Amino acid sequence: MADVTIVDSGPRDGLGALAKIRTADKVALTNSLILNGLTKIDCVAFVHPRLRPGYADAEKVIHALNKGPEISVIGIAPNEIACRRALNTRVDEIGTLVAASESSNKSVLGISIRETLYKAFPAIFQACREKGKSIRVYILAAFHCQHEGRVSLENLVELASKLAFMGVNELALVDTPGMANPKQVKETVAALLDLNLSANLAVHFHNTLGLGLVNCLAAYEAGIRTFDAAIGGLRGSSLLGPPPRGCFLGLFPGAVAGFFLRKGRAPMNLLLGHNRFG
Repeated sequence: MADVTIVDSGPRDGLGALAKIRTADKVALTNSLILNGLTKIDCVAFVHPRLRPGYADAEKVIHALNKGPEISVIGIAPNEIACRRALNTRVDEIGTLVAASESSNKSVLGISIRETLYKAFPAIFQACREKGKSIRVYILAAFHCQHEGRVSLENLVELASKLAFMGVNELALVDTPGMANPKQVKETVAALLDLNLSANLAVHFHNTLGLGLVNCLAAYEAGIRTFDAAIGGLRGSSLLGPPPRGCFLGLFPGAVAGFFLRKGRAPMNLLLGHNRFG
């Protein structure tokens, strides 16, 4: 198997959905992932505490981590103020957000896609370049939008092309409502890889219908080598608020994903969707 990178989102995307988690426990979880060989971790979000009190200790978590230069820690920053907070810590990468559908973008960020690209992102990207930090953009609703249905592949290709041109290092395709299927995943990944973008491509599948792992394999077969997962299948939630009604936003466990990719298959109960992680 070619080299595969598992990005564990449990400390941020998973614990962010749980109330009153102690800072020490967040640090312990992230340090345990580092000790067990994870080299890239989606760790914290620099969101205003009024919106997400669970992220108020982001600086404290980063400061307390036992990490060396080989470990890349991602801090999510949805706007310039959050980005400058993050850049004052030891984060290695800045993650930020845009959606592939107008409805999702306005729901999550409160502004249009155009405003995100041409008003919010330039300041974030410039601040990252000044500090020599990598930029990871999560493209929300990359496959389906909970408001508009299936997302146009043409629109996604156009958005990804613009982001790569703007100097983004990595694009993570997020199946926000968890409605993607393997056929759509292969078509989407093939279309994006055909562009030969300068940005690396990653995938982030939610396990709403129990298809997270088969979508992971479909993406691997199409050429993806970077996969977001979450220790224990920790259930995530929307960064700036509760998950959309009816959505089950659990990511599959990284250990299971690693086994799955090595073998090129999954146990039958996973293929049938009987194991709903989270």
